[in-house]
Amino acid sequence: MVDAEAQQRAPGRERRGQGLLAILLVALPVAWTLGCKSKPAPVTDAGAPEGGVALPAAPRCVEPSRGAAFLIGQPSPEVDAGEQALDLPFAIEVGRAAPHGEGFVVTALRSVAGQTRAVLASVTADAAGGRLIELGRVHGDVDPPRLSARDGRLVVGVVDHDATSTIVRLASVSQLVAEPQITWGALPRIGNDESQAFDLGLGATRGVLVWDEFRKEDGHGTLWSLTFGLDDPGSVTPARLVSVKGADTEAPRLISRDGGYWLAYVAHARGERRQGGKPSPDIDLESLVELGERWVELMRLDESGVRVGEPLRVSRGGHALVFDLAPGPDGSAWIAWREDATSPGVERRAIWLASVDAAGQIQQRVIEDDRVGAGVPRLLPAASAGRAGWLALATVGDRTSFAALGADLSLGEPLLPDPLVGAGEILAARGDRLLIASPRGLSAELGARDCKPAAAAAPLAPSAEPGPPVEQREQEEPQLLPAAP
Repeated sequence: MVDAEAQQRAPGRERRGQGLLAILLVALPVAWTLGCKSKPAPVTDAGAPEGGVALPAAPRCVEPSRGAAFLIGQPSPEVDAGEQALDLPFAIEVGRAAPHGEGFVVTALRSVAGQTRAVLASVTADAAGGRLIELGRVHGDVDPPRLSARDGRLVVGVVDHDATSTIVRLASVSQLVAEPQITWGALPRIGNDESQAFDLGLGATRGVLVWDEFRKEDGHGTLWSLTFGLDDPGSVTPARLVSVKGADTEAPRLISRDGGYWLAYVAHARGERRQGGKPSPDIDLESLVELGERWVELMRLDESGVRVGEPLRVSRGGHALVFDLAPGPDGSAWIAWREDATSPGVERRAIWLASVDAAGQIQQRVIEDDRVGAGVPRLLPAASAGRAGWLALATVGDRTSFAALGADLSLGEPLLPDPLVGAGEILAARGDRLLIASPRGLSAELGARDCKPAAAAAPLAPSAEPGPPVEQREQEEPQLLPAAP
């Protein structure tokens, strides 16, 4: 998660409506504390007692190597539990993770001598050992690097700033077990707005970088792509517009599929043009809460990062906040998202799930439960024949709950926490082995857990239906920009 990587920050934070969303996110917990008049009725998960309130469950996880952990950052005194959830200054900020080789790779930002530096952690399968690989200094307020791994290859994208715009430093990383080799490549510019939203994926012969950009002359957000060489990331193609003309889009996420890629993003209703910069001082509460109609769309890209066909509207509501995208076991696209309620200060305790196959057929379900907390749902492909994947998210009480997913995106068990996971963030999975990141003072501790589902999988209730194409929009010839030097 996804990143939910890292989408720990809502897509709106990375866009011209960032000021509004930041105020909204601060206001939501306050309004919730003051009390809301109505909450969605909880749905009883398989295995949960009547009323949707889960009883304490037996531990589902064990440590593959007892006490084993890999620390990012220098050991530091523990802080109060209440402060662990805060963005402490100089604390490690963990980014994306993926299975790679026999272990896992994780990106992060850390502070060294007053500088913010990007790093790549390569850890063993049980997190008992590993190494940190320096990716250089970054400037300004940036997110942790993104990464993509496929067939033994690994490419990272480090977001940074130059004098005029936001850039991405592309690098191919190899020989992690022996002596790591880093091949730095191009420095694509991904806009001069406030957004840092980008993603990358690896194909059979080349990789694809996608990003969003808000241009004043257009008055709305657009999506762009370019391709780069896997062994030589300095070999890039000119940037190409992939979003449909007139569509207001942002927050792209990219995964590989046979013959190309799946690209998911947030779309906004026409006519609701949002300008960049700080919110006006005379904006009322209603305008802060109502961010406009927005939903999650999905499109196919070919191996060259070119749009194939029309986008599909995946989420049926009009208030999508954040989402995660992951590959399904059959080449489908898995999407999980959250939507806000229509009342000021009310956050829906629900998660929506959808599976989209190669033919555009959509299967959906909703998990509505009072235990669901704030944050981004994370979909974790298991990368193993024995397990399709996992769903993880924060629940009330500052604990992380998770459940096994079947090949049809069915929940194999109720969403429940585990004492060996606690409030840790689940970053990646390989079969039943989960990689967990937990704050330890100003450091981050990576640990592995072997987890088993508590119950047999339940079938997905809704039947498949074709995904509705987005309304026809005026098409335009692909627009090209010069490649970054």
